[in-house]
Amino acid sequence: MSLNEDFEVIEVRRLLCPGTFQGDDQRQPELVQWQQVRMLAVLNSLVTRNRKSILMRTIIFTLMLTTSIAALDAAEKTVVGTVKAVDSDRGSITVNDVALDLTRKSQISIDGRRANLSDIRTGQTARVTYDDALEVAISVIVGEAAEDGEAWLRGLQAIQGVWKCVAGEENGRLQDRSKVQQEGRRLIIKRNSLTMDKAGSSQKWVGKFEVDATTGDFDWIGKTRLNDGWKLTEWTGIYELKGDELKLCFIFDRDELAKRPTEFKSLPPAQLGLAHAFYTFKRVED
Repeated sequence: MSLNEDFEVIEVRRLLCPGTFQGDDQRQPELVQWQQVRMLAVLNSLVTRNRKSILMRTIIFTLMLTTSIAALDAAEKTVVGTVKAVDSDRGSITVNDVALDLTRKSQISIDGRRANLSDIRTGQTARVTYDDALEVAISVIVGEAAEDGEAWLRGLQAIQGVWKCVAGEENGRLQDRSKVQQEGRRLIIKRNSLTMDKAGSSQKWVGKFEVDATTGDFDWIGKTRLNDGWKLTEWTGIYELKGDELKLCFIFDRDELAKRPTEFKSLPPAQLGLAHAFYTFKRVED
């Protein structure tokens, strides 16, 4: 384990068990919220470093799901745009019209490499994730990754809201219209959180997702509530948005074995080894 990885593991322990390290003290609620946001950022970094370790990924994802997602939703926002101003002395940056402070925990990268605030130039494209309540930057990404983030943000904004399923196909079998209506499947999308549920059923899917408006890629990770409790779940898929119609085709991933669908139809599990679904949704009033 590298020195940086050691730091991240210690950081997770510190955030999970406040008060156990010298210098920790009683924190105000808004600082506790900031620490929750920071912990998810650290855990996300650990996921990236341990993608080949199934056990490690499972442990990390479990921690992510048990962290206060509600607190994160209330605080975290993303802005993608042009850097208007950089003040290295004061530790601040302005992207579009959003002015933010940075702390020693703010993560900065340029073209995939760690960098300092002084390395950022006005006019560059940046993607900044920040705490809206504290007006503090959590991460600043500059360069090609930030430009890719524009497609991510554009796709994310377009599918916000509540969606009702009007057609379904599972494992190669088309669902009857009456069954679709009876199930009352629904999507609730708020920022990068996606919840799917059914009318009159305890089944529920709660998690986070990413989309790419350029490629049509769709990825979701979260937890599923079935009859025997909550389980870690991943979807690998594609999406298409035309007006108020949203098509979503995905495979229930397991240990990154699923190949992303290339067309909007489902296939029998025998051909994939994993469950496959294709749903069409219509936008409804919130």
